[in-house]
Amino acid sequence: MDTQFFVDLTPCTNLQSLSWRGIAHLNDFDTVRKCLVLNIKTIKHLILDLIDWTSAEHIWFRSYRWDRDNKTFRSMPDNFFARKVLGIFEDKTPILLESLQSLTLSALSFSVSPTEMAHAFNMSNLHTLKLFNCPYSLDLLLKLANQTNDLIKCKSFELVLTTAGSLDWDETTENAVSAFLQAFHGLEDLYLMLPETTKWKIILESILYHEDTLQRLVLHNDGTYYGGPPLPVTCLRQICHAKSLSCMGLAASMENVVCRYFLTCS
Repeated sequence: MDTQFFVDLTPCTNLQSLSWRGIAHLNDFDTVRKCLVLNIKTIKHLILDLIDWTSAEHIWFRSYRWDRDNKTFRSMPDNFFARKVLGIFEDKTPILLESLQSLTLSALSFSVSPTEMAHAFNMSNLHTLKLFNCPYSLDLLLKLANQTNDLIKCKSFELVLTTAGSLDWDETTENAVSAFLQAFHGLEDLYLMLPETTKWKIILESILYHEDTLQRLVLHNDGTYYGGPPLPVTCLRQICHAKSLSCMGLAASMENVVCRYFLTCS
């Protein structure tokens, strides 16, 4: 769905899938909340793309700021999505999508209450989790890795962090990603696009936690097209010998692939 007009989804009940790209306006987020509340037990697949978190936050606040009933100005919540959509620590009923199996989020911030947001999205029980340039997604991954009550059941995981789209990427990227991957077993599909400063050798060790089940793997260094360092040869040699791997994609020049990568797997 891609629209700037008011959309009423309240007639839609027993929905199993909702996809909305370009969500930004106050009415949009109110519609999403109402839809999720009405279909809280049936939604299995959810895709929400805010395009840009900062822009969506500003657009939402322009409409929210003026309280018409009390004739006063409201202050900006610390995370409007967590508070006003998911109802975390608010006077609204908190959302828990207990039937959710597949979740794709783009440009959604986890700067506040990442544990509660993960619980609302049923992240421990998801089959598929995709995070595209979500600010503070590294904090989210660490929270998931350190939880003790629920076992992560993820079969397909995709994480994109680029220098242009993420607000929290730094030298701890590999630590957060590896901690998450080492917190469970059974991953079948893994797709990573990470900053050029990422220490891939550390992440490799966590990828090998899933060598018995991993079938598809894509690794993309965000700096590859701009002269960034290639993936370590030793990492690729180990990946080539993963037992169940049937498909692997790498962001690298043909010269590196032919001369450095595949020759090391012989």
